[in-house]
Amino acid sequence: MDKISEITVIGAGSVGLEFIKKARELNPGIKITLVDKNAHSFDKEKFIRNLDFKTTNLADFAVSANAAFIQDSVGRINTERKKIYFKEKEPIGYESLVVATGLKSKDISIKGDHREGFVYLSDIDPIGTKGLIKFSAEIIVYVTTMLGVRLALALKKLGKEVRVLSTNFDFLRADKDQLVNFLAGEEINVHLNVSIEEVIGEAQVKATKVNPLKVYSSELVFVDSGFATNLDFFEPAVNISDTLPDNFKDIYVIGDAARKDIDKEYFYEFNQNEAILEADHLAEKLFGVNKAAFERKVLQEEDKKRIINDFIKVRSL
Repeated sequence: MDKISEITVIGAGSVGLEFIKKARELNPGIKITLVDKNAHSFDKEKFIRNLDFKTTNLADFAVSANAAFIQDSVGRINTERKKIYFKEKEPIGYESLVVATGLKSKDISIKGDHREGFVYLSDIDPIGTKGLIKFSAEIIVYVTTMLGVRLALALKKLGKEVRVLSTNFDFLRADKDQLVNFLAGEEINVHLNVSIEEVIGEAQVKATKVNPLKVYSSELVFVDSGFATNLDFFEPAVNISDTLPDNFKDIYVIGDAARKDIDKEYFYEFNQNEAILEADHLAEKLFGVNKAAFERKVLQEEDKKRIINDFIKVRSL
């Protein structure tokens, strides 16, 4: 591998920041540029599990890591010219590119989803969402994965009136009834075999219309619609595999963005820890410390049952 003198990192979640810290530790002199559309980063897993709103100021982080910071959305990346084109700022070239853009929520095309108070899980803004939660008494969580279930319980712990909507809980398989009964015991209204048709209100969500026809009062709607990899900006597309992809020279995709079967994921139990290990591993690989291939854990059926049982046990204590 050629000696690397410059790295551009796209994505300032926990994985992107971990990679920068490890790369700086291994090579104090390398030039690093961090790119993210937001001014702050936060841990979405901690938010979903515990409503932890702690944020990292990315400008301050960049200073502490001796890195440049570009706050802008990536419009496209031309892999032949090795250029990143932004929505607002002038394009930049890159030598080596690390992509840690994570996941984006699947768009389920709900009428009125532009209203304040309608939030896809991948679009959570920690500062704005904190205010929405504070002033909302009635909250709906549309659930297709275990993430939505965890969020519903965290919101209920705040004393909110929480309503869970889902087309089904089939991802839970044989444990479906056990978890539904547990949620009911926690005084969370669970409605299965329904879908959201529209969120109603002026600028702010005031109610949610579902099919079969029913309208529920709600000031805040969280949508856990499942996820897809957030890599639409590549020209041509990057070929993702479940190990570090290197089908393009000098491009490395890590974390959930590198999971080609993410649409079949429902539990996300190992994802963050595995992604942080992968960030460290990539930094070691790039600087010749570790040449071994990275292998992710695969969630087994017994893991899924343990996750559900542990979740119910902890909440019941």
